[in-house]
Amino acid sequence: MSLIHILVMFILLVPTALAGAAGQDAKSETAQPVFRLDVPDPTADKPQSKIWYSRGCWWTCLPTLNGNQIWHRTAAGWSQVDDSFSPVRGLFGHGDVCAEQDQVQIVLVSPQELTVVVMSYDEGRSGYVKASPPTTWTITADGGVETATITKDATGRLWVAWDAGQSIWARASNGPAGVAWTDPILLGSHTSKDDICAITNLPGGVGTIWTNQNTDSVLFRFHHDGAAADIWDQAQIVARGSKTADDHLNCAVTEDGTLYVATKTSLDTLNRPQLSLRQRDPNGQWQSHPYAALSPHAVPTRPIVLVSSRPQQLVLCHTFYGNDEQKERVNSIRGLFCRHPNPDPAIAGIDLLQASTGLSNVTGCKSSLPINVPSIVLASDQNGHVYEAKFNVRTIGLRAVE
Repeated sequence: MSLIHILVMFILLVPTALAGAAGQDAKSETAQPVFRLDVPDPTADKPQSKIWYSRGCWWTCLPTLNGNQIWHRTAAGWSQVDDSFSPVRGLFGHGDVCAEQDQVQIVLVSPQELTVVVMSYDEGRSGYVKASPPTTWTITADGGVETATITKDATGRLWVAWDAGQSIWARASNGPAGVAWTDPILLGSHTSKDDICAITNLPGGVGTIWTNQNTDSVLFRFHHDGAAADIWDQAQIVARGSKTADDHLNCAVTEDGTLYVATKTSLDTLNRPQLSLRQRDPNGQWQSHPYAALSPHAVPTRPIVLVSSRPQQLVLCHTFYGNDEQKERVNSIRGLFCRHPNPDPAIAGIDLLQASTGLSNVTGCKSSLPINVPSIVLASDQNGHVYEAKFNVRTIGLRAVE
């Protein structure tokens, strides 16, 4: 065999070998649930993050008919760790989690109520206990609240942002205990009933991003650490026009302070990108990276973004609503892997999960993915089944973008 023939075979076989190796880290065959809860779509809703990594394992807080439950994943799989001391026992709503070492803050969202839970890890119980009494606010605005998120700034102050009454609101605690809080602070108004927001910690303060479909715009406001809670910078337009706004947002922040926001647009045009990754650099400048085209067979929606520090990567996940040849609905959770700080999300990804049961609402962690540990995202269906996708950024991510 000539040298030329050998080179040709090598070129043809290497991509296949790499694809096979990547498949060992994340498989796209029909997924089997890892556990089941008694409420539909327990991993909902945008833009919340429901997973955290601590004490050598992954944790999640998810709702049931009798209140929320805390689960953790060991080498043996997922198991419920609740007991009579559980901080979320008897508390209702879909939660967003902000975790830092042994401290975890959760905001639980019900249609007319927000509840903030602050908990800490207790070695004696090998689980979490209340660090302070839960705080509950009643939302009296017409239509209630769709969703809320929580974060903590560098001073230890907690922040919660939510939508209600066609406006965007925030509240700040007077300290890390989350017991005393300010009155609601109006950040944006005249939004549609379908708009939402997300709040995140950034170097020097916190930022809130939201959509306004009435003006077809995505907006952002920044609060500086140490300033009065109601003193925020003027709203900044992230993007406007061309149907750029929709009510899908999820945030992640890299070690250098770059903010990434995975969003959905309202473009709804075949063969055009349906999702957009918004990037705010450490100097406060924004740019958008469209990705995930709408096709006759698949509708990309409900995106999230995760960050990895070693290597510096982004993991973009979203639902693909679609149909197979038998016209039965087959949904998948798609994963795209691209580099920071110059992402190119318009690349081919892989199916992390696939199921025919209305699989959707992929959720991950807010903090940077742990180093030398397999990463995990969860998704669920309308029957309460919870599915897991496990992947290794070092292997899949690098191969996917090279």
